[in-house]
Amino acid sequence: MEPRKLIIFGGACSPVTDQIAQAARHWNLVQLTYADTHPMFTEKVFPHFFRVVPSENEFNPPRLSILRYYNWTRVGTLYQNEAKFALAHNNLVSELEKNNFTIVESQSFNDEITNQLDILLKKDIRIILGNFDEPGTEVLRTPIFVKRHLTGEFENKKVAALSVEVNPLVFQSNEGLIRFNIVTTRARKSLEDFWECTLNNGGARGANSTSCTAEEILIALKGTMVMEIQPLSSVDDITISKLTPSEYEHQYINLTRHYSRYHGYAYDGIWATALAIQDAGHRARHHNRSLATFNYKDQDWERLLIDALDRTSFEGVTGPVRFKENSRRGNVLIKQIVESPNGDVMEHCIGEYSGVTRTLYLERCGKVSWSPGDRPPKDRTFRRIVQTRVDFTIYIILVITASLGIVLAICFLAINIKYRHNKQIKMSSPNLNNLIIIGCILTYSSVILLGLDSYLTSVEAFPYICTARAWILMSGFTLSFGSMFSKTWRVHSIFTNVELNKKPMKDSQLYLVVGTLIFIDVIIMTTWQIVDPFYRDTKELRPYESRAKTRSLWTSGPRQVLLQYPRSFNSHLIAPENHCTLQKVKLHFGVDSQADLEDLWW
Repeated sequence: MEPRKLIIFGGACSPVTDQIAQAARHWNLVQLTYADTHPMFTEKVFPHFFRVVPSENEFNPPRLSILRYYNWTRVGTLYQNEAKFALAHNNLVSELEKNNFTIVESQSFNDEITNQLDILLKKDIRIILGNFDEPGTEVLRTPIFVKRHLTGEFENKKVAALSVEVNPLVFQSNEGLIRFNIVTTRARKSLEDFWECTLNNGGARGANSTSCTAEEILIALKGTMVMEIQPLSSVDDITISKLTPSEYEHQYINLTRHYSRYHGYAYDGIWATALAIQDAGHRARHHNRSLATFNYKDQDWERLLIDALDRTSFEGVTGPVRFKENSRRGNVLIKQIVESPNGDVMEHCIGEYSGVTRTLYLERCGKVSWSPGDRPPKDRTFRRIVQTRVDFTIYIILVITASLGIVLAICFLAINIKYRHNKQIKMSSPNLNNLIIIGCILTYSSVILLGLDSYLTSVEAFPYICTARAWILMSGFTLSFGSMFSKTWRVHSIFTNVELNKKPMKDSQLYLVVGTLIFIDVIIMTTWQIVDPFYRDTKELRPYESRAKTRSLWTSGPRQVLLQYPRSFNSHLIAPENHCTLQKVKLHFGVDSQADLEDLWW
């Protein structure tokens, strides 16, 4: 007689696992999987289903921990339109909202993500949490990615990061199609064995393809963070099998030619199965029963085995093994792709997350590398008002120059008054010359007023300075230009007097012309000041990009690649322009700022 099956161990892929789980419930059988991470297998839907490998949902707590660690509260999400990732994404959104994180935008995709990324980037989302796996070859075929990594076209735009399960990644650039494919996960000497990179000129797959160099791989991947289930425990203590994780791994490598990242979970799963059967057998004997009397129709045996797995707790090669809500809370390993001392590309462990204690141990096994720079990014573009001013050195130079002009004009005025009876000076209309000089002095004085800003004077005095600027510049120009115009008019009238029957214009007539121009200006300015006086206004200029070096970070699935853009992304600095303006007539008169911005770290 064929022995009865007490527990089903497997499967490894969701379609098979789902069929087995659906059938197992009709046979009152308990199922334990070592490799299926699909979040649809919940305790509520499949109470007889257990897994020794963490589910997709178990990658959400370390995500939140990383967000808290770097004080990131503003995020966007991007997920693939498949149940496996949609369910994990829904759980992530629920946890984010529960913990007061701001989800700016959520986008899903099927085969192409350019439009979705455009939407996320237009909303200035720096941190993008992604749920998707290797989508064949075309899912990530988007100019945005490759331009980020290779051409730097979006260098001064947004900062983003994407978690990708396993890969390949495919980028379309001006140089052609760039593809990264995972070849093997077995022990490797360098990432050149791990990533197969081909550049197909003209975007034609397979045409003129060439392998990427280590430098090209480093450009695309440097700073990328990788999150995956921890294959083996980092604590090399004796486990339930009397072997340390390193001793077990040595035996595993010697006994098999095939490498699976789930081998440790399969090993611990066998131990969990054996311990659960042993525990169920002990408890059955208290009811005068034995494993030999196991019956598929007896639901008590199913309950005994479920309770036995719930009570299972031991130290396995993958870490502490215990179940909560039929799922394993395992450890998550966090790595970063960096440049090795000899210039190659290498994976560098930077930390891990304990699913049992719910604790993030960042920089536990290595330091996080922020390159260029040594600071983590921010989760948004910061708009900082940077108070600017007229450069004091330049202002002093202009004041000294204007003052020299005033002194020189005063000297000319003194000479003109002292030698006004001189024949040559008298013929040039010295009184009009005096008006011209006075107008120049006023115009030079307006230069000093035009350079004053709120740093050199009070904000309350600024409207009066605005008024003084207009009056003094107007008066100086009218006196100088009006007097010069009057003198020119008289010369014109003399040379056009062919018959010599007209008397030359007298100085009093010229004074009347200048006085009329001044009177018109006074009427206009007085009416202006009464109806629509000047006031101080502030206008934001076009944002400047600070030269701060910023980056971003990520978290997700059993083997997740966290894309991190390797260039600088700048925060916006807003320079306010203080100027004199009017309410009814939009006239900007005099600028009280200069775009002399400081470099800021964000």
